[in-house]
Amino acid sequence: SIHTYNPWAFCSATAPNYLTWDGSMNYLPDGDVNHANQLFSSKGIHVAWTEMGATVKPYNGADNSDQVANYDSHIASYAKQFGQKIMVWDNGSIGIGDDQFGLLNRNTAAWQRPNIVNRLSGVYP
Repeated sequence: SIHTYNPWAFCSATAPNYLTWDGSMNYLPDGDVNHANQLFSSKGIHVAWTEMGATVKPYNGADNSDQVANYDSHIASYAKQFGQKIMVWDNGSIGIGDDQFGLLNRNTAAWQRPNIVNRLSGVYP
């Protein structure tokens, strides 16, 4: 069971506070996945990314949840190549801003961020 919030500047609202995930920083979470493969997966030890994801932040008058979906699905797809499983962190916070990792609205049992969930469902149908 391992965690990643790499790069922190995208995953959190901490400066420099990157808002988009265009693939130019894939090498950062890919390095985490590669390291987990080297230490565990390649030796037959199962890996579960039990905490990973990015907070949803304000972006262009809306939010950057589509960018978070890009990030989450990238890690999920890359980790899947090594037989690793992912679980996106959902802290129940369904707003926009720092520490807003919520996907499921626990009051209504409806997906707050279906765009993220749908992208992940495409990786792990």
